[in-house]
Amino acid sequence: MSNAMKVRVKNKNGVVDVKVIINHPMENGLRPNPQTGQKIPAHFINQFKILVNDEEVLVSRCTGGLSKNPFYGFKLTDVKANDKITVSWSDNKGQSGSTDAVVN
Repeated sequence: MSNAMKVRVKNKNGVVDVKVIINHPMENGLRPNPQTGQKIPAHFINQFKILVNDEEVLVSRCTGGLSKNPFYGFKLTDVKANDKITVSWSDNKGQSGSTDAVVN
């Protein structure tokens, strides 16, 4: 699995719009494998974090109910040009990903 994330940050009049797509299979553990009939093991993002200049501003605890390649969108205030936004995630199998974006 690729840990690729796509992050887009736009600053509009002091409100920063952040959009994130995470490449992840998001298996909830309930769906059967069509070839074997056995349940596909659970594999899902269980934590999503946003940091601004290395300070936590959002932590989301997740379950297997998210779709494959989940999309997150949110707005931040009190963020200035050149601030660093870090987006990270971890899953129930110990995999993780992180990327940074700079506010323009």
